[in-house]
Amino acid sequence: MLVLLKIAVGSEAASKWPELHKAVSISHAEQFRRMSVDQLLARLEACNFFRTSLSPECYVLVFGSPEIKCFMRTFIEEILRETGRRFEIKEDLTKLRLKVSP
Repeated sequence: MLVLLKIAVGSEAASKWPELHKAVSISHAEQFRRMSVDQLLARLEACNFFRTSLSPECYVLVFGSPEIKCFMRTFIEEILRETGRRFEIKEDLTKLRLKVSP
C-alpha cells in the first residue's frame, strides 16, 4: 500500500490524486453506510491500515507511516461525511484521534 501511495503521489497524475481518492472514498461510503463506526474501524484495522484503541473520549488510530495516515484520514472523513455522521478528527504525529458525536 505504501509503495502504491508513493507512486501515485509522485506520478504525472498527482494533481488528480485528491479528486480520485475522494471519489473512491465516497463510493466506499455506500458500502459502509449500514455499518457502525466500530464495525467500520474494525474492518479497516483488519486490512492493517492502522491499530485502534478506544479512549474514554475518542477512537485512537495509530499508523505506521505518515502517508497511510494522510490517505486514511481523507478516506475516513469522506465516509463519515457521506453517511451523515458528525465527527471531529485531531491529528498527532503518528495518530488520528476520532471523536464521533451521537
